[in-house]
Amino acid sequence: MKYYPIDEGLAKQAKEMNSFSSYKENSGTEDYERAVDCAYLDADRIAEDHPELAEKAYALADRYAKKLAQWINKANLIETRCPSVMISGPANFPVTKKEKQNRAREKHWEELTKIKELLYKISNLPRSLSIIRTDDPQTKEKIQAELDKITDEQLFAKEANKYYKAHKTLKDIQTVYICSRIPKSLLQKFEDYIQYAGVPAPSFYLASLRNKIKRLESKVIEIDRLSEEHSNYPMQNICRVIENQELMRMQLEFDGKPSEDVRNLLKHNGFKWSPKNQVWQRQLTLNAKSATRQLVYELIERQS
Repeated sequence: MKYYPIDEGLAKQAKEMNSFSSYKENSGTEDYERAVDCAYLDADRIAEDHPELAEKAYALADRYAKKLAQWINKANLIETRCPSVMISGPANFPVTKKEKQNRAREKHWEELTKIKELLYKISNLPRSLSIIRTDDPQTKEKIQAELDKITDEQLFAKEANKYYKAHKTLKDIQTVYICSRIPKSLLQKFEDYIQYAGVPAPSFYLASLRNKIKRLESKVIEIDRLSEEHSNYPMQNICRVIENQELMRMQLEFDGKPSEDVRNLLKHNGFKWSPKNQVWQRQLTLNAKSATRQLVYELIERQS
């Protein structure tokens, strides 16, 4: 976890120019660090549940911490440009200067909305695992590895329940052959569940595992189906196709910006540029799939 510096002198000055109450020492830094802690707690949760997303989660948390510190310092700087009329009094009050400060303040608050979107990105990182890329040969392997992991966890959970029922403890459960591979973190989870649920693996936890397994198995089946369909897309040298089931979008990803002619062709076929996803996309429908095939054939003809 990394914090970035908050200018306490500037924070104190901003407070004194806008309020009669005294400034609490280091309160600016403390408020900032609490906000950053929340971002890192989300990142910790993502890293624990999805280790493959840990690097992205912590990178986003660090970016949030840095941008938030910059925003706070600039916000305090804006507040020092002109005192509140309650502090300075109405006599000779610089109205024009105050109006300019208000405009700067409003514009700056709009930036905070963009910064807070980083928190949304952290919490929604697991959704990226739902995006099926038919051009990524490792997609199925990654999902299969996750499926194997969850299946093992389900097996461990059932064995832990059996062992606890017989022995009223998990102390020597590692001596049981089938459970010899139980990770320490999972054993700790079982111990925590015992404290308030009375069993290592409560019914809601087992139900959650079953749902995860079912969802991952469905993804494997879907990948096989999409891979077969993708073989009908002759686009490997033109662009990459992403049938994004999570967003229900047919997406085309190019290396660099397509030419004006290609962009016009994309628009003519219902594709729009998505700055957020950095792809050309349209709603995922059967018509979209058909249009994509025709589009790519035309691009190939233009390229030849």
